[in-house]
Order: sequence, then C-alpha cells, then structure tokens
Amino acid sequence: MFTQKMSNDDALRYAKAYFPKSLVVELERLTYQTEPERAHENLARFAALVNAARRDIERGGFQPEVKNVMLEMLRQEAENGLNAIRANLTKKLAREKADIADRLRELEDEAAGDNFQTYLSMRWPLLQRALDAGRSVAEVLAASGDRRDAYVLRRNLPLLLSERYTGRDFEIALQGALAEIELWERGKMSEQELKLRDRLGRHNSGAYRVEVSLSQAETALASDPQSGLPFTGFDGEVVWLHPDGRVNETPPQGIGQ
Repeated sequence: MFTQKMSNDDALRYAKAYFPKSLVVELERLTYQTEPERAHENLARFAALVNAARRDIERGGFQPEVKNVMLEMLRQEAENGLNAIRANLTKKLAREKADIADRLRELEDEAAGDNFQTYLSMRWPLLQRALDAGRSVAEVLAASGDRRDAYVLRRNLPLLLSERYTGRDFEIALQGALAEIELWERGKMSEQELKLRDRLGRHNSGAYRVEVSLSQAETALASDPQSGLPFTGFDGEVVWLHPDGRVNETPPQGIGQ
C-alpha cells in the first residue's frame, strides 16, 4: 500500500485511519455486557475478534511502520478491554456473594437468638481450648451438639487460623474448617438456608470457572492458539475457540473423539 518510509506522525495518522472502528465498537459491547453466567462465551468471542484483527493487519499489505502502530493499538485495545471485563466481573461476583452472605448472616442471627453475643463471649474460650488441645472442628461440634457453637466457630476461626498459618496454608486451613462446619450443620438447616448454602456453593464454583476463562482469554490473546481452546462457563458448560475464529460447543476435530 505504501512504498516510502514515513515519519512516526504519519504512521500514527494512517494507523488510526485504517484501524477497524467496527472492532472497537464490538469489543466495547463485549466488555460492558459480559455477565458472569455467559462470561466464557463473550471471552472466547473477544479473543476471536482480536486474533482475527491481528491476522488482518499482518496480511493487510501495510507499510511496516503503519502495521506496527496498528498492532500496538490492537494490543492496547485488547489489554484494556480484558482488564475492564475482569473488573466488571469481579465487581458483580463480589456483590452477589455479599448478598448471599448477608442473607445467611441474617438467618444465623435469627437462629442464634438475642443473647448470642453473651453466649459467644462465654463459649469461644472453651471452644478455642479444645482446638488448641488438638481436637478437630468436627470433634468439637460433635461433642457440643449446639448449633450456636457452629456460629461461634465460623466467626472466630479466621482470626485463630491466621495466627497459625499464612498465605495459601491459611486459605486451605480455613476452607477445610468451614467445610467441616457446614457438613455438620446441614442436618440442622432450614430449607431456606439450604438453598442459600447451595447457591453460595454454585457461586464459588462459578467464580472459579470465570477466573479460569479469563486466564484462557489471556492465553488466546498471547498465542493465537492453532489447536482450539476451551472456555468453561459458570455452571461447567464449555465452548471452544477454534483456530478459524469460530466459537461453539463442538470440540475441534481430534479432541474428545
């Protein structure tokens, strides 16, 4: 298209003129309309659009200076878009989890009764003593039989475990303890609480899958994979980004066959 070496200003001017405006519009749409439940589909399409645009620029016959500027513009659009999607999803997921947690806390407060704070201050030293003696959370609860002790443990274990563990070890210890509490509690829960607990479990699994799909999008944008790439949805469903840019539920030929 161009034969004469041009200045940086001219290269930028031509790059802006030829940069696909429709791509920018579509990337913005995907960025701000992405919901957690459909994040995997939109992330796969986002990566497909960026990679297709990259190939078009590479093969477009542009002078090297113009091509390089256009590729940098595309990289910035992709990076900014993916960061915005991540921030948007993170905010929505955090809000949903907080809503569930608030409702569970309300039910917990109702079940605990008006004198719970007095009970907590009395019981926690005894429960902590049992834990310090080497008894597991499950053993402590089995010996107690009082569900209020589950509430006491849930509220105090994070601080106790943070004094014993750090980093990933703390997360593992806390999740294990909370799982023991919930397992013991399930037989004592109301139907409403069971539904909220199940909803929270679905949320946590879905949030993890959303994070995996965000990582897959980063991989796709960095390498433009030629063998197909899976994106896992909030509830475990999968779509594939094919080498030719298609996004659907059918694995590429040779995968899963």
